[in-house]
Amino acid sequence: MTGYEYHRYTAYSRWRLGGRGGIRGGRPELFKKYRGSEIKKFPESLLKPDKKLMEVVLWRLPGSSSALFDENLLGLLFFLSYGIRPDSGLRGYPFRTVPSAGALYPCELYFCPDGIGPWEGGFYHYRADLHGAERIAKGGGSGSGLDVKVSVLPYRSAFKYGERALRYVLLDAGHLIEQIRMAGRIVGLEGLAYSGCEEPSVWEKAAGLSADHEVFIGGVRFGEPDCANLMPVMPIPEMQRCGELASGGDCGPVIREVLDAIRHGCFVFDEEPEIAGYEDESLPDISAFNAIIGRRSHRNYTGKTISYGVFDLFVRALGSLSDYSGFVVYFALAAVEGFTPGVYLLKADEAVKKGCEALGRIRSASVMTELAHACLGQGWMANGSFAVIIALSFEDAERAYGDRGYMHLMINAGRVGQRIYLLSEGFGLGCCGVGAFYDGDVSDVVPMDDDTYPVYVIPVGSRSR
Repeated sequence: MTGYEYHRYTAYSRWRLGGRGGIRGGRPELFKKYRGSEIKKFPESLLKPDKKLMEVVLWRLPGSSSALFDENLLGLLFFLSYGIRPDSGLRGYPFRTVPSAGALYPCELYFCPDGIGPWEGGFYHYRADLHGAERIAKGGGSGSGLDVKVSVLPYRSAFKYGERALRYVLLDAGHLIEQIRMAGRIVGLEGLAYSGCEEPSVWEKAAGLSADHEVFIGGVRFGEPDCANLMPVMPIPEMQRCGELASGGDCGPVIREVLDAIRHGCFVFDEEPEIAGYEDESLPDISAFNAIIGRRSHRNYTGKTISYGVFDLFVRALGSLSDYSGFVVYFALAAVEGFTPGVYLLKADEAVKKGCEALGRIRSASVMTELAHACLGQGWMANGSFAVIIALSFEDAERAYGDRGYMHLMINAGRVGQRIYLLSEGFGLGCCGVGAFYDGDVSDVVPMDDDTYPVYVIPVGSRSR
């Protein structure tokens, strides 16, 4: 089964919400642990670089070297990327700095540090519960940089969401990959995001992964790290057992088959173009650090009109990540200054330069209430000022990228979603990603072409205090 076939197979309708297809097991562990490994903790006190959120989101850094990188910055990068939020103790659950469907966090982080402070070359696994890392393989050490790899344990989501879970897993991975890039900019590094994995069997051996439970799905590379000749420091059967325990169950044959078909090969995402025309003093003054640790999913919208200038920045910032064959972005507008309510199609190749002028209306009248009904009746969405609807044209995606295009573009949808979360936080707005919807109903509301399928809906609005 290809990714495109999987997406059609897992479509929700008012008469079918999908099955479990051999998915079985108990509640998965929240944190993966390589039992018996040595833990190297990051410094407890976190640096707070004086970087503004909009500076991080909108502008690339010049090429930078890991020689500027030290242990404190490495710890900050991983905390901002996937650490446990400081308020989690008060909330009674280890919420992370990045959103996840159902707060299930199916991703794990691994990294190859090369020439970074006291860290020896090799392969490490990030332990968010301890804010540290465990060395799981030796090797490398002759380059200069950092390769951060994202793995997924699909059962962590599948035990709740069934066979549709792989959609959410890929979106979660995209959110995390974009968050790693933004965290890199905060500590002074510009990274290249990628999906998939070159020579997955080599990396799976280094981490002791069993492909039935955990696979590498993408990551971010900073500089030119040497990750060659990695040798596990523990017996591989013991390492695989750690993955099985962390997973907690069997994600089922459908998800395994699709992952095996789409995860091989590496696709490096384009460097997004610069977004010009905004002076520092015209942008919100919120720090990037505070925005990331303060980020939440908000559903309490007031329906207040959003200014043209703020919305224009959303259009440019999202357009900079959206210019890929088969990747389609719609805006459902209800309360945006200067716009008649309706559904608008984004011309991604013009968005960075033209902003709002790159939008073309394809349907008149506000559709937020209709969209809420199409998203399993989630009424809170109806008060949003606008919503971003991301869809894929399967024909165009397959022509451009082959069978693996599904994974690449789903991960990119998550990257766009993370950009929306950060921009919303910066402007004091609320947003909440929605992956559960009646697929055909959303297609009708927009409306979409016959070969275009919705993958992600993200309402945005002024939030009540």
